[in-house]
Amino acid sequence: MSTIALAQFRKQVGPDLPLIGAGGVESVETAFAKIAAGANLVQFYTALVYRGARSSGGSPLRLSRLLDRRGLASIADAVGIETNNGGRTP
Repeated sequence: MSTIALAQFRKQVGPDLPLIGAGGVESVETAFAKIAAGANLVQFYTALVYRGARSSGGSPLRLSRLLDRRGLASIADAVGIETNNGGRTP
């Protein structure tokens, strides 16, 4: 639900206001969903609390591969790409 709310908020405020995606971020995929919904930054706090310091949300290589699969050159290119889809990343 927080990702859907983030996408809706991004649509209302436009691209210039920095937004932080938080809540339920525990993997590269969930972090990417927040970014695609409009987050400029992603918070991993809960995953760190429940899984410890080794929980980084995934490796940069996994994120790079995910960007490649989506045809994106950078994380910045992914910010807000799913706002018209209600924050649901296919």
